[in-house]
Amino acid sequence: ASWWQDATQLLGRLQQPNSKDFAIGLQAASGQSPQVLALLQRVRERRLQADLRIYTTAIAGCVEGGDWQSALGLFEDAETNLRPDQQLLEVSLGACAVG
Repeated sequence: ASWWQDATQLLGRLQQPNSKDFAIGLQAASGQSPQVLALLQRVRERRLQADLRIYTTAIAGCVEGGDWQSALGLFEDAETNLRPDQQLLEVSLGACAVG
C-alpha cells in the first residue's frame, strides 16, 4: 500500500480526526491529486475548518502531481474564505509555474 492509502485508513480509524490529522493525510497523498481532493472533501463533510495549513498542503499536493488547475481552484476557494499568508501564496505561485 502507498503512504496515502495508509494515511486514509488511519484517518478512518480516528474517532474524531481534526484539521491537523487531515493535513498530515494530505501530505501523505501529495502528488496524487484525486486523493488530495478526496481527503479535502472529507474535511468538508466532517464540517472541519479548512484552514491555511489544509489549503497550503492540498495545493502543494496538487502542484506536485502536476494538477495546476485544481491547485489554482483551491487557491480561489482559500482566498474566498481566508486571508492568504506568504506560504499559501508561494505554493499557489508554484501552480502557475507548472501550468
